[in-house]
Amino acid sequence: MTGSYLGQTLNREYFQPAGTLIYLYMYPMSFGEFCRALGKEKILENLDLYGGSDAAEYEELYGCYELYKKIGGYPEAVKAYVRTHDIRKCHEVIDNLLITFEKESRNYFKESKETLVFKTVYTEAIKEMCREKRGSGNRLVELVTNIARNSQKQMISRDEISNAVTWLVYSGVVGECGLYRNGDVNDYIPARRLYYMDCGIASYVAEQTALPKDSIEGVITENFVYTELYRLYKMRAGRRLVKGDTPCFFCYNEYELDFMVLGNDNTVYGLEVKTDSGIPKSLRVYIDKKLVDKGIVAKKTAGGRGERFDTIPVYMAGIGFPYGG
Repeated sequence: MTGSYLGQTLNREYFQPAGTLIYLYMYPMSFGEFCRALGKEKILENLDLYGGSDAAEYEELYGCYELYKKIGGYPEAVKAYVRTHDIRKCHEVIDNLLITFEKESRNYFKESKETLVFKTVYTEAIKEMCREKRGSGNRLVELVTNIARNSQKQMISRDEISNAVTWLVYSGVVGECGLYRNGDVNDYIPARRLYYMDCGIASYVAEQTALPKDSIEGVITENFVYTELYRLYKMRAGRRLVKGDTPCFFCYNEYELDFMVLGNDNTVYGLEVKTDSGIPKSLRVYIDKKLVDKGIVAKKTAGGRGERFDTIPVYMAGIGFPYGG
């Protein structure tokens, strides 16, 4: 059972099936699926990762990427855009989705305060992501507890927050990001950050705040890369190209790398996400310290190879893995 019936299923005792099973993970449309809906899939499939395709094709896909960041991949939101070409109509769909989710979630919690956390987390998480990009040494639940208490101005227990966050993750509204500490892929700490599983929700929520546009742009771009990488970890076992449970960020002393992906062949890919032409300082440190095997900068570019690291179009962060030769 899926959708509205998920919570009802979890609240009842029922026989667990045995034998031949196939588990399907349902997500919003990926960027590749979004391009298919807009008739751009062939361009994306044939695009050279390092600048070998026609310049117009990179620009065309970058336009799709900018649109995807605004409206996300919920099918109804995408249908609204195809029908009206009005982003406001897409955000109306997203607003209704959040309202419906909040109302349905009330049926699955004993304490009403737990459902109040949802609205708080939607907004406060974006603010926290913009305020502090450095990795937190705190447990994720503790961080969200502090955010919720400060926003709601009431006492909310750790258990109440934990229940709400677990439900948000389990229902697919947000996803967890782990941490590889001290530049060591064997020093793994789960659930150190939260990202929205849909860029449309992230953009919609961010628009309801007074945060600076450049801060929002950085957060939404990073959120996009997270959602695209996340799908690599949920592919069927025989097709999976990565090791681990979720995308992770990397910390070494004061240097932080946006994402680290461990390939099936144990190649360590360090990924720095840029929204400007700045120097990828952290990535250079990781390369110099030999903490990553292959350095990648994802940004607005046609892509290219360099002596120390390669650059790729940001919208290819998931589709282009394992980033060629």
